[in-house]
Amino acid sequence: GASTVFAGGVTTYSLEAKRAVLGFSETELADGAVSAEVATNMAQRVRKLFGTDYALSTTGVAGPGPHRGVAQGTVWLGFASKTSSGAISVDLAGVRDLPTSGSARNVIREAAVTAALDLVFTQAVFDISGAASVSLGYLSEIERGQKEASSELIAAICGALDVSLSDILASVSTQVAHAESVEPITYPNAISAI
Repeated sequence: GASTVFAGGVTTYSLEAKRAVLGFSETELADGAVSAEVATNMAQRVRKLFGTDYALSTTGVAGPGPHRGVAQGTVWLGFASKTSSGAISVDLAGVRDLPTSGSARNVIREAAVTAALDLVFTQAVFDISGAASVSLGYLSEIERGQKEASSELIAAICGALDVSLSDILASVSTQVAHAESVEPITYPNAISAI
């Protein structure tokens, strides 16, 4: 189920909740919660809390109107991984092209979630690229089917993903067998077939 890829989430709208649940101090939140530092720390603390490879955070002003001098639509997206963490700012005040229930507040929320998911995907690809020692461009070309990966590169990517090469090959074999409308060979049967 979903628990294999999603460990959990924390909702801390108020400053009090950020203090109680994520351990923020008064000093860390003295200027409010909408900042790069708060977004980064939220992601780091959630990653530690759940023991995950990646964590995301969002902190911003969905509206209506500005809050504590921060304009509506200002959102900080935080991320944390085993190798890095940080935050980016996005201005979502003008976003209008998402399917939503209509209010500007909901549009901003949906756009923030979409941007946060894009951010963690980008960070994951960057991390995999670095761990497998393959350039982002080459990895992208492999993903789009423009380049073929050598068995060594596939093994390096599996290592970066912490997935066994044999599991990937078995999965591919099963999918090809189904596409060919034949019964997939399982490991014990494969030995007796040789």
